[in-house]
Amino acid sequence: MKKNSILFLITTFMLISSQEPSLAIKKDSPKTKQIKQVDNNHYFTSNGIEVILKKETTNNIVGFKLFIKGGTRNLNDKNAGIEKFLLQSISQGSKEFPKDKMNLELSKIGAEISVNSFFDYSTINLKTINKYFDKSFNIFQTLIKTPLLDEKEIELQKGKTENAIKHEMDDPDEYVWKLVNKSFFKDHPYNNDFDGNLDTVKNINKQSLMNYMKDNFIGSKMLIVVTGNFDNNIKSKIEKAFSHIKKGNYIYQPAPKLVSEKSVVNLENRDIPTAYISGRFVVPSLRDKDYPATYLALRILSEKLHDTIRTKRGLSYAVSAGASLRDSNSGYIYVTTTKPKESISLMFEEIEKMKKNLVTKKELEGVINLYYTEYFIKMETVLDRADKLGVSQIMTNDYNNGYKILDDFKKITPEQIKNAIEKYVKNIHFGIIYKKELIDEKDFLKS
Repeated sequence: MKKNSILFLITTFMLISSQEPSLAIKKDSPKTKQIKQVDNNHYFTSNGIEVILKKETTNNIVGFKLFIKGGTRNLNDKNAGIEKFLLQSISQGSKEFPKDKMNLELSKIGAEISVNSFFDYSTINLKTINKYFDKSFNIFQTLIKTPLLDEKEIELQKGKTENAIKHEMDDPDEYVWKLVNKSFFKDHPYNNDFDGNLDTVKNINKQSLMNYMKDNFIGSKMLIVVTGNFDNNIKSKIEKAFSHIKKGNYIYQPAPKLVSEKSVVNLENRDIPTAYISGRFVVPSLRDKDYPATYLALRILSEKLHDTIRTKRGLSYAVSAGASLRDSNSGYIYVTTTKPKESISLMFEEIEKMKKNLVTKKELEGVINLYYTEYFIKMETVLDRADKLGVSQIMTNDYNNGYKILDDFKKITPEQIKNAIEKYVKNIHFGIIYKKELIDEKDFLKS
């Protein structure tokens, strides 16, 4: 079985590697001679936009990802959610390509435009066939240059956003994370919810969106990642398309460190049959030397929790542990159960076992192999690979870090796993949604 697993991973790696780009790019055209060069695939435009290129010639797809750096650090308690709202609004059309016309033109050529927002960045994305890149890219760049921001569409988007927020508040499986975040992210920029809230969303209008775009869509805050089978004129196309962007003077700084000095319980009383429990604690960021061991330690913990609480005891269908991927990072434990007292007791037992005993090499190799498989599956599309490069660059200032961490995992020992659990799985902030009379907060204050 082990030989077959290794063979599968080697074969998968070879297949993925064969899709890696030929890194030869022709010299810049005269229009891009003012570009600041880091290497031939990583440079800055004349107005400060950071660009990463990853050429792949095995298919005819191109992925184009524009990152806005900062995420929740661009927000405050008065405008939380505005960046995500803005991206959703500008993706509804430009002056040259209003919504219906844009959608028709994109559908003709099979191109897709999408947006995402997270704690440390937001993105607007283009996926297209290379022979239609110029046409789809022309539409894409007008969304940035001349967004329509139609007031009727803004009101429609406001209604959709408010409904999504209300749905999340009603869904305990989603809202339990918002509940724990209120205390865990207190006085931290991450407390500025990138989804927004009912109070902030209602104040969004065309003028506030235009003002926000003017202040934040600046070259020094942007990162462009292009992956796939693009042509050799990509640099001049980027330079021309975004030449209207002002450089600005933004300097990306790591997010403030999260601090948790004691365990905290946030309990919301709801008359529901199942308890929803989430816990957060401080762990190293991707750029920290302790990250690889901590990540693997929490994956092993997750496997142990699943085996004990779900398989052996039948207390839950959903139980897990892991680490987030943020500039200032957190680990988590999570369970839904009708027997919260028994479940949380077993969770603490498994944590204590890992603090006192070494995991086996077989357990360690198992989660590493699992990560390898998941990693390559998650790198399936051009936008997946663009995302990995961009996030690695933002988080670690090394766009190849996502590949390098595979080698780091191989060096981790059982002793490092034990040390990571001891050092980081403590002072847990809990969010609990359940019947108040059935929860004893003392059961959760053992970390």
